[in-house]
Amino acid sequence: MTNMNVLIVDDEVHAVRGILAGVDWEELGIVSVFTAHNKKQAQSIFEHHHIDLLLSDIDMPKGSGIELLSWVREYHPDTEAIFISCHSEFAFAKQAVKLKSLNYLLKPIDYKELEDEIKEAIQKIQENRNLNQLEESFLHLQEMHRSNQKETFWRNLIDEMIPSSEKEINDYLNKYEIKFGIDAQFLPILAHIQYRPNEELLFHEEAEKKAAHYVQTEIMKLESNVTVIQLSATHLLFISEELVNHNQIVNHCDQIITQFKQSLYLDFCFYIGKQTELNNLVSVVHELKRMDKNNVIHTNKTFSIEHHNSSYFTPNLPKTTWIELMKNGSKDKILDEIQQFITSWKIADMNVTRNSLHVFYQDFLQIIFYLLQTKGLEANKVFSNKVLLNELENIGTIDDFKEWILFLTTLTMEQIHPNEDSCSVVDKVKEFINENISIHKLTRDDIANHVYLNPDYLTRIFKKQTGVSISTYMQHVRMEKAKQLLTQTELPISTVGLECGYTNFSYFSTLFKNYTHLNPMEFRRTVMNQES
Repeated sequence: MTNMNVLIVDDEVHAVRGILAGVDWEELGIVSVFTAHNKKQAQSIFEHHHIDLLLSDIDMPKGSGIELLSWVREYHPDTEAIFISCHSEFAFAKQAVKLKSLNYLLKPIDYKELEDEIKEAIQKIQENRNLNQLEESFLHLQEMHRSNQKETFWRNLIDEMIPSSEKEINDYLNKYEIKFGIDAQFLPILAHIQYRPNEELLFHEEAEKKAAHYVQTEIMKLESNVTVIQLSATHLLFISEELVNHNQIVNHCDQIITQFKQSLYLDFCFYIGKQTELNNLVSVVHELKRMDKNNVIHTNKTFSIEHHNSSYFTPNLPKTTWIELMKNGSKDKILDEIQQFITSWKIADMNVTRNSLHVFYQDFLQIIFYLLQTKGLEANKVFSNKVLLNELENIGTIDDFKEWILFLTTLTMEQIHPNEDSCSVVDKVKEFINENISIHKLTRDDIANHVYLNPDYLTRIFKKQTGVSISTYMQHVRMEKAKQLLTQTELPISTVGLECGYTNFSYFSTLFKNYTHLNPMEFRRTVMNQES
């Protein structure tokens, strides 16, 4: 019975003062008691404060209590009322009942009786509050349920768990009571948040969440009836359920990009679809995804499916020149030529897409295969499948592609001119092993994939350069690390084994004894005795 406000209205000042003094408001839990002497003053108080209970005289010269309560019922229907009057006429009482007044008390007021009436009023107000809160909670849960059902529908539709046929879609909507307009059309918008590499960006995932939240907030400023689907950490799909002016949404996306141009780490691209029916929405989303995948040059730009050009630039490699440079071992010259060749596409703003990269890559592999063949080497026995088949799919931009081609060129030069740079691959292998030696299941294939070479081929050149096999070298690194941990830390022997990539304590102890002629405990004790 707290946090309630009461308004006393009576044209007689002494009557108001009497009620103020005669009722123990603190005991009743009333927060504030307002007073007024006519209808106009009372209405002003209602406009500026929430009034829970109205105590009003009926017969007032500047607007009766009946007229005041009629106005209250229209604009503040939750307010309860008790009438106080010196008139006992039935007509007044009838009007009071009609306006749902809680009671009708006659002057002079018995303040104890008035307190009892106020207590009952407070109890009813509290019950109504609880009922309203319960109803609001139910409506909120109902709205959340509808929202979740709708979001689940969009997710299932985009993931193609619901077939894109009119019948299948309508069956799903009817089953889960999801309603759209008869002629409803929907606009999909794909947002791609791109992160430029930067060592200062320590909390990458947090930055992703903040950027995604920002884009979502900005899009919904333009259109609130939008469903957002997180396709990945860097891709958001917005589906607008209402007709949106196309130019307006393009301009809004451009504004978002402009606002974020000050960021050191973020680039944005927006891909705007077209208004379409539900059964055609998935195909439009697929087209937006293709547009994004084929965009290997542009950042901070808005693309529209209506102006999308499906043609692409076809690069023409200077194969003869490049073959001669690579044959002659002109490593710096060929790397510079390739870099300038690829960079020129960006400078000239060619219509370079992923298809362009595929064409280049296929022609470039032909050059590599030819050069390897002249040295009596087979490409599939030199390079890993990762080079020949899969790596291009992991490349997102033309700059990534350029770096990959330059790396592949260097790798090829090392194989066709082994006496000049053959040690560099072995050095990379050693570095990789040293950094990952604690991994128990570190395999020869893992190592070979890291340097993009065929495992058998890597094994041969590694042994040729070092005189030992990769497995022998790995064991040597593990044992030397074990010696270091045993002498420089107080880690338990079993933990030392785990840190060196051994999960079997007994096996670790046996290998260590074969390597040092002492088991791990004996080795630690011997070194400690020597130092003391």
